[in-house]
Amino acid sequence: MPFVSSASEDRMKAAIAIGLLLLTAPIAGAQPTKSVDRTVALSPTGSVTLVAHNGSIEVRTWDRTEVQIHARIEAGGTWPADVRRFDQTTVDIQSTPDSVSIRSIYPALSAWGLWFGNNPRITYTITAPQTARWKIDTHNATADIRGVHALLT
Repeated sequence: MPFVSSASEDRMKAAIAIGLLLLTAPIAGAQPTKSVDRTVALSPTGSVTLVAHNGSIEVRTWDRTEVQIHARIEAGGTWPADVRRFDQTTVDIQSTPDSVSIRSIYPALSAWGLWFGNNPRITYTITAPQTARWKIDTHNATADIRGVHALLT
């Protein structure tokens, strides 16, 4: 005798399937993130250079002789090419007692000169001495800068 399910069993199966979809949907659509956190020494009149693309910058100041850098990298999407670009994106930090250089590093174009995937978004939060000099070079990024008491270009 073949198995025949009742209408109530069919509704129960449908409810369970919908419930599972709702539970896994946020996970499937979640974009990967990673963070870079570093604190380096800097003289009070040292310089900070930031080269950033596709994200946001928040600069704050304090009375310490160091620079605290927090960068949050978020994938530009969930497609495989977006995730590949995310995996290859880094933040390069170079420092001496008188200067700090922070640079967003994205993967190069493909071998055919084509661009596959979206660049990740990098959100920078940087705290530095009030009297540190700044040079910020951005493209497609917003900036919120407060408390800087020195040259800012």
